[in-house]
Amino acid sequence: MVGAAGVSPVPPPQARVWVYRDIESSVSPRVPLVRLNGTIAGAAYQGGAFYRDVSPGPYHVTVDSIGVDIGQSSDVNLAAGQEAYIKIVQLDNWNETPFEPTFPTFYAWLVRPDIGRYEVSRHTDYGGGALTAAAR
Repeated sequence: MVGAAGVSPVPPPQARVWVYRDIESSVSPRVPLVRLNGTIAGAAYQGGAFYRDVSPGPYHVTVDSIGVDIGQSSDVNLAAGQEAYIKIVQLDNWNETPFEPTFPTFYAWLVRPDIGRYEVSRHTDYGGGALTAAAR
């Protein structure tokens, strides 16, 4: 669990983006990639969490998805020392048009820090570290 892992504090002058996903037994077992400003930050496993330390500034957070819907991405502008929490949510079969294919659709939702901190503490830690320079 992330809470028991003793995650190090955000290194100055960085900011931190946490990404996590609940276990959803009713959805297909896909593992989408999460991107910060277009650069792959990691994979969103059910029940898992990871973080990336980034330079302060604006970030557009997306998650790879077969299905396309509105509200699938989030934007956050981070100051030094600040943490953002992104919850990955999956909705299967959102297309209810008869005889049309349905696709799993993923969403990257920005969550309030107090809620995100609590929820992340209940997930398996998939580690963290700095994001590559390409996304900064």
